[in-house]
Amino acid sequence: MSTSQSKEAKPVDKRMRLKKIGAIGLGALATLKVACTVFGSGDDSKKDCPPGQTFLGSGIRAKGPISVYNVDMYVGDRAKSALSAFKGKDLKKDKAFIDAFEKGGFQKTIKITMLRSVAPEKMVSSFNDAVSTRVSKKALDKIETPLNDLLTKAFSGSASQKGSAITFSMMGGKSFSISVQGKAQGSVWSSDLCKAFTDIYVGSKPVSSGAKDSIITGLQEMINA
Repeated sequence: MSTSQSKEAKPVDKRMRLKKIGAIGLGALATLKVACTVFGSGDDSKKDCPPGQTFLGSGIRAKGPISVYNVDMYVGDRAKSALSAFKGKDLKKDKAFIDAFEKGGFQKTIKITMLRSVAPEKMVSSFNDAVSTRVSKKALDKIETPLNDLLTKAFSGSASQKGSAITFSMMGGKSFSISVQGKAQGSVWSSDLCKAFTDIYVGSKPVSSGAKDSIITGLQEMINA
């Protein structure tokens, strides 16, 4: 499988925070990463971006005064055209936009990096609880067991330890998969789950308001570029 090199783009201004990555061939694994520059981050740090995706924003998931993990979000190349109807609009309080983004069939990747060690069962229950409040009972009945099994497998090792990276990938608006430190853990086929998991970070009750603001700002920059 061949890849095209990342194309360097000059930032429009110092506040620009997204960087587009060159597309690669079909069948690329979500765990494959390429380096991308993050403009306006306060330093010239590098992020590992999934090929063919754009970095949107990041934030800290905290419980009270304790920072639990950092979250980064990326979207596939088709996102810009899919969301073009919202160009020039203020997206932060646009419910129609949030709904379109959450339901969008373009690729979405959410990467969390643990900032402290947490008991595995706590990570599993927190994601199960977050999803359960964002889907209908009918949908929950279908995904509750496979999601719990996947989360339990993913967090059964050292995934919840400080420094670990867990990636949640959504493709085609229906395929939800998890990888830990680049190793695939499995997947669940559910459009309801993909929408609900995205809503955890950009919905009306995000687990990190800072992450939501950063992601929506990145989306607005991407759409208007």
